[in-house]
Amino acid sequence: MKLSVSLACICLLYLNYISEAQISQYHQRYSTGKIESLEMFKELTPDELRVDSLYSIYKPKTPFRENRSRIYLDTFINGEVQKTSDSSFQKGLPAFCDCFTSGDSIFISTGAGFFGGFGIYISIEKTSFESSFYEYTDDVKPYKLSLSDTASTNFIHVKNSSQVLLLDKPPTFNSGDIVSGQLSFTSRPYFEDDNSLEMREVSVRGKIIFTCRLRAKTPFELWYFRQ
Repeated sequence: MKLSVSLACICLLYLNYISEAQISQYHQRYSTGKIESLEMFKELTPDELRVDSLYSIYKPKTPFRENRSRIYLDTFINGEVQKTSDSSFQKGLPAFCDCFTSGDSIFISTGAGFFGGFGIYISIEKTSFESSFYEYTDDVKPYKLSLSDTASTNFIHVKNSSQVLLLDKPPTFNSGDIVSGQLSFTSRPYFEDDNSLEMREVSVRGKIIFTCRLRAKTPFELWYFRQ
C-alpha cells in the first residue's frame, strides 16, 4: 500500500479498545456514551502540540486541538496482515479533522498525505451513519475497484464492510458545537498494481478517535459528500 506513512500493526492499546467482535459488526446506527479512549485522547502528544502551534500561526480560526484525530490502521494484502517496524499507527497518527453540518446531517473527514495519502469519511444522518475509506497517489494509477475494471485510477474510494461509531453525546447538528467520538471499521477490498504480474487485493482495518467543531457546509461540500 503506497501511503506517505507506512501502515503498521495495531498495538495492544488499540486491542484494549476494540474487540474482534466489534470490528466485524456493521452498525447502521451510532451509539452514545462514555468513550474510554477519549480521556487519553484529550491530552495532546508532543507531535500534536507541535502541529497545534503551527495551526495557531497559520490557521488561528481553526485550532488543531479542537479539530483533530488519531488514526490507527492495519493493512491487509491478499488477506494477510502486513507487519512493519513503523510506529506511526501504533501510537496513533495525528491528523486534522474537518466537520460540517447541514440540517440534520453531519459530515466528518480526516486523513493524511501530500503527494499520496488516505482518509476516512463519516456521514451522519439523524440517528444513522455511513463510513468509507479512500486512498490516492499523484504519480501513477495503480487502483481498481474490481479486477474486471478496464482502467486504473489514482484515487480509490470504498465503503466500509464493518463499522461501529460511538459518540460521547447526542449531536445537536448546530454549527459551532463540538462532536467527539470513535469509529472502528474495516474497508471493503480493492485492488492495487504493485508492479508485479498480478493485482493484489487490499483492505484496511482501523480505528479513529476524533473531535471537531461543526461549521456550516459549502454548496460544493454538500454535493461532494452526498456522492
